[in-house]
Amino acid sequence: MRRLAVGAAIVALLPMLSACGGGDDDLDARGRADVLRVATDRLEALFSYDAEGLSEDLAEVDGLVTGDLREEYRDALSGASGRRIRSLEASSSATVVDIGLADADAARPVVLAYLRQTTTTAASPTPAVQVTAIEATLSTVDGAWRVLRLEPVAGNGASDDDD
Repeated sequence: MRRLAVGAAIVALLPMLSACGGGDDDLDARGRADVLRVATDRLEALFSYDAEGLSEDLAEVDGLVTGDLREEYRDALSGASGRRIRSLEASSSATVVDIGLADADAARPVVLAYLRQTTTTAASPTPAVQVTAIEATLSTVDGAWRVLRLEPVAGNGASDDDD
């Protein structure tokens, strides 16, 4: 129950976070909207997967992430995490339910996203729902936004089963 309260507090802060900023190196209104749209797309793609489509997910990594995160994500999908997803015949669908700018820096904006991930496996076809707050830092590569860093927000990770 405490985790749900923390999550609710984070969601309540998102509009205020989006209004923060105003420095000389901050994004303008159009840039902010673009970052929020791209971050939503990237996060949903990164946290959605299907055991049968991991090869395609791996092929799309370069368009989603950059820096050390790209190698970490590639290693996870091609290594132990990928093997586990395949062995469990797992699939997951992620939806950003709310998002806001925590830092509107034009070079490396940071978003705070509230992500709902619904996962099933062959042995457990009843969906398990996990709600997570994530801080994501973005950076441009060849003129396109990529996720540079992902950090879970402490005190989150509530599931529908939590009381």
